[in-house]
Amino acid sequence: MSTFEGHVYLNHHYPPVLWNIVRGGFDSIGLLTDDKKDFAISVSFSSMIQNTSANRLKAELSLERVRMAITPNSVSRLRGVFVFNDIESISRIWDSNKWGDHFIDEYLADVGVLAKNSTKVDAAWIGDIISDQGSLLPNWENAAINYWSGRPKSRIAPIWEVIVEGRFCIWSMHSKEEALKEITAIWPNSLGLLTHSMNCFALGSQDGQCFAGITGNETGISLSHYLRMVDSKEAEFIENIAKLPAENPKFFAGNPDPNKMYLPDLTGYSKKICTKDGATFTAILALLSQLQNKTGCNDHA
Repeated sequence: MSTFEGHVYLNHHYPPVLWNIVRGGFDSIGLLTDDKKDFAISVSFSSMIQNTSANRLKAELSLERVRMAITPNSVSRLRGVFVFNDIESISRIWDSNKWGDHFIDEYLADVGVLAKNSTKVDAAWIGDIISDQGSLLPNWENAAINYWSGRPKSRIAPIWEVIVEGRFCIWSMHSKEEALKEITAIWPNSLGLLTHSMNCFALGSQDGQCFAGITGNETGISLSHYLRMVDSKEAEFIENIAKLPAENPKFFAGNPDPNKMYLPDLTGYSKKICTKDGATFTAILALLSQLQNKTGCNDHA
């Protein structure tokens, strides 16, 4: 385990991400202990593929296949969190002004990181792997090997990022404040449950965290979200929450409003990435099946 301060791009206009921001923090997918069915991905990554084509998912799954072939112990892009702890690398993103997608200044949040595992890579290689349209580029595999090997693309101007498996505490108050405004407008009847989720985070529980997963079957490939509620069913955990105001008042978010304990409606953020319509579907389904079999042995508890 290691701890450090970092900077993470979090989509401030994507409610599943906003929920986790207001909650105070989140765990990476690799720390899940009860994910047995879905091919879980980070909520940040799910926001990246919301408005892209099926080819982007295919490209990421292909890049994941390379990772598992050459550096299987490195942290997956699909499940880890991208953290920048090198100011010079962040400045190069700003200076280039060409990354787009979720690399927007207002999305940058300060976080405290408790890293269980981490992998340092030069993000500049991604420009040689995935096109602006989300498809794999010619000779992408050579760049992918360099990327996962941790080699700098340029010794003069690398863009170092750390893919982390661990826990992340949101430090940026502006991020929390803006996120709360949007959540209040979107899910006003869930604010009590959000308060409970904040208390769960204070106790180190994953309850109340929004997770995402990709599933594939004979009809298509889908992206969906769910809210974890496991520990809250246990009497001992409820007792620990009751003790929080006295034992750790600084981290107590307050007593939840019992009239606002409704689950947030996450169905609007589910997406059919592709239907059973040809080669793309077949390729993605094959990659998913291959990766699920491998991650079932390596990444899931």
